[in-house]
Amino acid sequence: PDTTRLRLQQYLKQFPENADAWMLAGNLAYLQADFNLAITNYRNAIARHPSQSLYYSALGAAYNVPNQPDSAQKYLLKAIFLGDSSAYTYLNTALLYIKVNDKAKSLAWADSAAIRQEQTPSPLISGGISFIYTKWGEEENSEKWLEKAVQLGLKDTFAFRQVLNGNKELEVYYRETYSIL
Repeated sequence: PDTTRLRLQQYLKQFPENADAWMLAGNLAYLQADFNLAITNYRNAIARHPSQSLYYSALGAAYNVPNQPDSAQKYLLKAIFLGDSSAYTYLNTALLYIKVNDKAKSLAWADSAAIRQEQTPSPLISGGISFIYTKWGEEENSEKWLEKAVQLGLKDTFAFRQVLNGNKELEVYYRETYSIL
């Protein structure tokens, strides 16, 4: 990633108007848990292409990890307003409402993520939905989604169970297991 990051920085010096390159730079920073740099890079992407909902979703997710719920909510909802209907964005919105202790909104967004998840099945999204149900004490739904995640290829089920039991942060599990987030 460091070589990729250096090459990307050089590219951005030559082509600073490339919004997708700024998005990629944000994703690389996010992967390395450099959330401030990720936020800066996502903001640069938005400045160059302000109608791209994916950029707002990524920015909202980046604000969600270090627990900045007001900013996370602003950008996640902006992504949805711009037409983002991805399970990823809906899942991040459900996770946001866990952080502000709003069970009704968190479960509603999780249910919406679940519907979208059916269109493009993902072990990561299914695992995230399982996590949300666990957080709100809905073990039956949590187990259903965990089973689906495992069927879809969820990696390191033992580590994910640590997340569900509160012994590991969800973001840490994803970063360590999948080299994302």
